[in-house]
Amino acid sequence: MVEGRPVLRPLSAREVVILDAIERLAAGRDDVPLPVKPSQVAAALIRILLARRLVTEQELLDALLGTPAP
Repeated sequence: MVEGRPVLRPLSAREVVILDAIERLAAGRDDVPLPVKPSQVAAALIRILLARRLVTEQELLDALLGTPAP
């Protein structure tokens, strides 16, 4: 369960392992065996942000390329 948000369906064992690993990484533990790469986590979050229109593609590219916002 994500803080304050109900789970919409039961999580699989693999999903629980992934969420536990992310939680340990967030706590600063770098000795955690990762079931997914940190880059996969970052890419998934970016896809969610773009899909929810919280960030535009242009804002993302500007941030990545160091382009100043207009």
